[in-house]
Amino acid sequence: MSEAGVVVAGAAPVSVERPGSLAELAALVRGSRETLVPVGGGTVLGLGYAPAGPFRLVDVRDALGGAVEHQPDDLTATVPAGMTVDAANAVLRARGQELKLDPPLPSRATVGGTLAAAMAGPQRGRYGAPRDQVLGLTFIRADGDVVRAGGRVVKNVAGFDLSRLLCGSFGSLGIIVAATLRTWPVREAVDVEWQVGDIGTGLDLAARLTAAGARPEVLDIVEDGHGTWLAARLSPAALPAAEQVLGGREARPWPPGRFEQLRDGGFRDDDVLSVRVTAPWSLLARTAEVLERARPGLLVVRPLAGMARAAARRQEGVASRELRGIVEEVRRLVRPAGGFAVAERMPDRYRADVDPWGEPPESFDLLRAAKAAFDPEGRFSRGRFIGGI
Repeated sequence: MSEAGVVVAGAAPVSVERPGSLAELAALVRGSRETLVPVGGGTVLGLGYAPAGPFRLVDVRDALGGAVEHQPDDLTATVPAGMTVDAANAVLRARGQELKLDPPLPSRATVGGTLAAAMAGPQRGRYGAPRDQVLGLTFIRADGDVVRAGGRVVKNVAGFDLSRLLCGSFGSLGIIVAATLRTWPVREAVDVEWQVGDIGTGLDLAARLTAAGARPEVLDIVEDGHGTWLAARLSPAALPAAEQVLGGREARPWPPGRFEQLRDGGFRDDDVLSVRVTAPWSLLARTAEVLERARPGLLVVRPLAGMARAAARRQEGVASRELRGIVEEVRRLVRPAGGFAVAERMPDRYRADVDPWGEPPESFDLLRAAKAAFDPEGRFSRGRFIGGI
């Protein structure tokens, strides 16, 4: 993250702080009069609302460094929040295990930021959301105290699961210091894809593939301007069954960069329109039809995770008012089923027309109560999250 000209959802900070230790960061939290926006790799600074009032940007990477504490027999690792996902996996893969966190731009995205923003990629359908990988967290409260929630072992079910509350809280409740995460053995896999006629056909074939017990690590339908493809990452043992289910369709290896495209789409380029929708499988085909009106250069539907993401370079996409209509239509479609749509990235000039979060969910009173309990003075990211909390 370059500090020159950095903005948060279109707003400039009064200062950029870079504490060099955990103690310095805690002291900054205790003494700050302005709200603090913690940042690691800066990959999602455009997401959400601009902070309410003057704010200070806090680059936490130096303060939250350290080494990975790996417990291979327990399949767990405690990772400092300021470490990037790629750096953590470089350590673990050398020991035959890995994290199944796959946010966009993992060479920049920190572990703490990935958990706070709940950013997930192609492996979510098999391994769950980031919060599902977390066994315990250490975090800084609004009073500057450093506390721990959860444990260090997989079978840890005692008490209220505060760790899951912090995951996806968008930095509004505290600053994650370190996380104890599940690890997984590195296994051999085969990456193949089949051309399909359209998103609906891809969804039907994906249903048949999963019903056959293939248990794919990745199962995405991708529409990228070169066709529509059902992309799968399978164990070698599952490939024959998959080929039988999709009999008559020629499988090809993934082209170079396919996994990165599925993971990073909408985040690799500047001046991008990117919309992410969470919806049940039954609504994904209709959701994709609406999103296609945004003229995306990339549309990814992830049926096992119940999500879709559309991304377009600004010059290829739609104007702000047209984007607003598309996003609002998708929200009306998925909200009755518990889904939501987030405008992840857009030019700052679009913000007057497009609400990034949309109407707060029915559970918003609980979110507001959590904010009041953990951060009554609005010390962390005030105004950025859903409902302006």
